[in-house]
Amino acid sequence: MDKTESIPTVSYTSDAPVQDPKDDRFDRGPFARRIAETLVRRKDPASMVIAIYGAWGDGKTTVLNFIRDHLQKEEAVVRVNFNPWRLDGEDALLTGFFSTLADALDAELKTRTEKIGELLKKYSFLLKPLPVVKELEGIASATGSILSSESLDKLRSQISSILRESKKRVIVTIDDIDRLEKVEIQAIFRLVKLTADFDYVAYILAFDEEMVAAAIGERYSSETSQYHVAGTKFLEKIVQVGLHLPPAGVDELREYAFDQINEALQVSGVDLPQDDATEFSINFLMGLAPRLRTPRMAKRYGNALQFSLGILQGEIRYIDLMMIEGIRTFYPQFYLAIRNNKTVLIKGEGTRDSKFDIEKFVRENNPALAQDEERGLVRNLQMLFPRTRDVIHGPDWDSRWSREKRICAIDYFDRYFSYAIRSNDVSDYTLNDLLNSSKLSDADYLEKFRSVLTRKNASVFVSKLRDREESVAPAVVRRISVAIASSSSSLPSAAGMAGFSRPLVQAVVFIARALRCLPASERLNVAKEIIQASENPFFVAQCMRWMSSGGEDDPKLLEQEEEAAMRQFGAVTIVSLMEKQENPFCSVPLDEIGDIMNAVQWGVGNEMAHEYGSKWVEAHEASAIVLIRAYKGKGTSLETGLPVETPFFRQQYDAIVSLVDAERLIKALTGVYGDRVVTDSPAEDEGLRLARQFITMHANVLRQQASTA
Repeated sequence: MDKTESIPTVSYTSDAPVQDPKDDRFDRGPFARRIAETLVRRKDPASMVIAIYGAWGDGKTTVLNFIRDHLQKEEAVVRVNFNPWRLDGEDALLTGFFSTLADALDAELKTRTEKIGELLKKYSFLLKPLPVVKELEGIASATGSILSSESLDKLRSQISSILRESKKRVIVTIDDIDRLEKVEIQAIFRLVKLTADFDYVAYILAFDEEMVAAAIGERYSSETSQYHVAGTKFLEKIVQVGLHLPPAGVDELREYAFDQINEALQVSGVDLPQDDATEFSINFLMGLAPRLRTPRMAKRYGNALQFSLGILQGEIRYIDLMMIEGIRTFYPQFYLAIRNNKTVLIKGEGTRDSKFDIEKFVRENNPALAQDEERGLVRNLQMLFPRTRDVIHGPDWDSRWSREKRICAIDYFDRYFSYAIRSNDVSDYTLNDLLNSSKLSDADYLEKFRSVLTRKNASVFVSKLRDREESVAPAVVRRISVAIASSSSSLPSAAGMAGFSRPLVQAVVFIARALRCLPASERLNVAKEIIQASENPFFVAQCMRWMSSGGEDDPKLLEQEEEAAMRQFGAVTIVSLMEKQENPFCSVPLDEIGDIMNAVQWGVGNEMAHEYGSKWVEAHEASAIVLIRAYKGKGTSLETGLPVETPFFRQQYDAIVSLVDAERLIKALTGVYGDRVVTDSPAEDEGLRLARQFITMHANVLRQQASTA
């Protein structure tokens, strides 16, 4: 099954405000009802401006909706809802406001001979001193005649008279003021100032006080530091009643957040084990909940979870992702700090040999944190990255965390931030599918295997196989092992990589361990099939080594006779693969020659290995220096870490001549370098220097043998 078939269709939680008071979760209904009732019962005809202050996402629009719902039941009220967010520019704001007001009043006050809407449009036109006013449709084209016959005072009096006679109170609600550009915010309040003196008209404005005060203050103060003060003073002249939105109850807000979390889990098809659910709940309440201020924050968090859980399904540890997404939502700067400090957090190490200071890390990357927020984030970080605690976690924990797909596992960390499986990684879903594909034909399975494994992801691929080596289904052991052998050319084993950590070597270790899942009677035949499937002599040599290893805690894979048969089969396979090459010793990487020839000696004996080695050098004289270079090797400088020349040791000489007679090697070297191998002339060529070192060593060995004869 294709993975995309398992990813659920995500239905994100709408950020739209609540319309019906029946859906009130934060007890804002009584607050809205009292505002509506106060305005309706008010006897004073004078205009009034009420402001509802609240942060973005705190529910101001929901409260306005509740107020409108209550006012809808009042026959003596004309409701006018004006949303400036939908209009662009100062001209459009003025035109839109008076058009909205005129249309609403015309619809409600139908008995008047002269429509109040026409008067309002004339009034708006006469506000020409406002920079936002240009020309409005529906006004007499003879602008000059209007200006001469009408005045603002007269129009205001006519409009107020109509409203008074109608015995209706007009209540105008204006929302989204704090979303406007600064000049538009300033225009809205100039407009309210010039129109708020109509009798029987009340305004309810909803906005973030801090933001709007700063925007207005920019117009009335030349000093940046005084913007807020100047803006606040201006608002005090416009707003008669300022009401702060009642804060959502802590318990209600947290309950709402958990509802969003549960919905995200349900939509994503994730069923958390009880222990994980408990661990997440504790850490959420400790580290994330103190930052939860508004319903919108809870909605944003729920939507973030639906997105991330949906695309990383089965690829991560769910509660780790839920926590890191919470940090991204509530502490965005700290999220970036975590993302940029991968090694430090995973290893729990500070600079040089100092212990990682987790409190300092949290504090430096989260300025102005409250004390409970700081404590909570420290706990969250310790939950995500256990080595940041004052507890020792040895190397064995790395494989466990990797099996659990935790963010603290070096090969899983990046997934939590990329929301994708990178080219140097391999999907757990894909890998598990590969380990459970027992019904495919061998050819189809091999094709599927090769579509997953690449040289770029080989290291991670093999590492994840190692994590699963003890639980591979017997029906899949043979197939995946043969597939690895057939694809061994895609497994890096280059010089410079630490021997045991090479993906090729680790792949062989996986095979040797996985074979133990098979019945003992089947292991030898499968081992031979694996060896035969490879075209890489070094891979075969590693198979011979790891299929023979064992101990008290790791019993041998094969019985003694079976092991000997496997080694012989492997050695014969290596010789066959080498002899397919025109120049055997030159066809394999230099640092693999020793392991390959040791395996041949181990499988068919020193005499046969010597015969093959001699034959290959005799056929290609240049192979002599390759063989010497392979066994001689180089040392490493303690100061620079770079390769350096080292003396030629007797053990190296003995290993070389166990494969090829010294005299045959010297003959081959002479054939390559001529008389230069025995002269004292400077040798700039490394091969020539090695040839001379070998010949010198051989002469010393002969003298030692003669002296002891």
